[in-house]
Amino acid sequence: PVIALYGANAAGKSNLLNAFLFFNRAIVKSYSHWEELKSLPHPHFALDTKSQGEASSYECDVLIDAVRYQYGFSLNKETILNEWLYSYPKGSRNILFQRSFSTLTNEEPDIYFGPSLKKINDLWKSIAKNTRTLILSAAGKKDHVHDQLTPVFLYFKDRFQFIHIKEDLSEHFLAEQIEKGNIRDQLITVLKKADFGIVGIEIRKDAVDEKQKNFFLELKSLIKENIGPSALDDNFGMENERLRIDFVHACSNTLTHTLSYDEESSGTRYLLSLLVPVISALENGKTLIVDEITTNLHTKLSEQIVALFTSKEINKTNAQFIFSTHDTNLLSRELLRRDEIWFTEKNPNGATIVYPLTDFKTRKADNIEKGYLQGRFGAIPFVGDIGAFLN
Repeated sequence: PVIALYGANAAGKSNLLNAFLFFNRAIVKSYSHWEELKSLPHPHFALDTKSQGEASSYECDVLIDAVRYQYGFSLNKETILNEWLYSYPKGSRNILFQRSFSTLTNEEPDIYFGPSLKKINDLWKSIAKNTRTLILSAAGKKDHVHDQLTPVFLYFKDRFQFIHIKEDLSEHFLAEQIEKGNIRDQLITVLKKADFGIVGIEIRKDAVDEKQKNFFLELKSLIKENIGPSALDDNFGMENERLRIDFVHACSNTLTHTLSYDEESSGTRYLLSLLVPVISALENGKTLIVDEITTNLHTKLSEQIVALFTSKEINKTNAQFIFSTHDTNLLSRELLRRDEIWFTEKNPNGATIVYPLTDFKTRKADNIEKGYLQGRFGAIPFVGDIGAFLN
């Protein structure tokens, strides 16, 4: 249920999590956005110029309705090179589709649709020949719904959530999430127990004037032009109203006072930016991926959030929590299993190596936090005496 990712600064933790994000965005947006790009998005190893022309590969195993699926693709900046989708309904591999393109322009692509994949018409055969989109991405279009492919697409689209909360999440986004399901009541319960003095959360709507709307539309056009359409949600800048959050604080036994989102402390906004997706993930069985959960969070709160996912009584939907952190206190409790602790470290060429704690022999009585800080497992900075360099 949990992966905690440790490593020195600039060791590649964020790059690893961004690889998950790219993989997901490629599935969701390649069919509708990549065709018009001059070159395909192609994250590569920036410290090696040769890698810019080499392929990157991505693969993920998921369980959908108790059936294991294995999906992946490889690409370079010019073309999609491979894509495959397998299922394992009875333990053995069942090929749904696989395709391969040569870098030589005169060679025909190798495209195969398995016999168990039904309703493959000329439209799907045509999509399969397109080197600038993923087949699975096309299954997300309303007019391309496929009984077997679309559920796999929707799994990646709806069950994965990525949060970068080094800065606060959008107030409008948070307000939208709070209005769904039972999140508001659960948030208030947590905030009360965490002693934030908050006893209520209210959502209000503010109209977006024409000046604001035109600004967002111009910004949308600028981002599309310089970064690419996949960098934005399709509805960005189209809202006619913005949702706002107000917090009701208890001032005494009988008095309350309301603060707007902007008036709240950065600590409260940060916690809200984390709690909203956490509760949503637990309710809907999502995989939540967060970069640096403990930047502005007390260790005790971090422990409680991680414990939500490791608790079988609370995490009934099999939600997953993947996060990076520098908080070694999470290693000092019986909170994380050995296979839930992973490390990132740079090799001599500057590339990131990723490995689990289970690669090392440890005993149950070992102090994992102390061993990590002593460098027993690697993945810590070796800076020497910084003061000596400043004298």
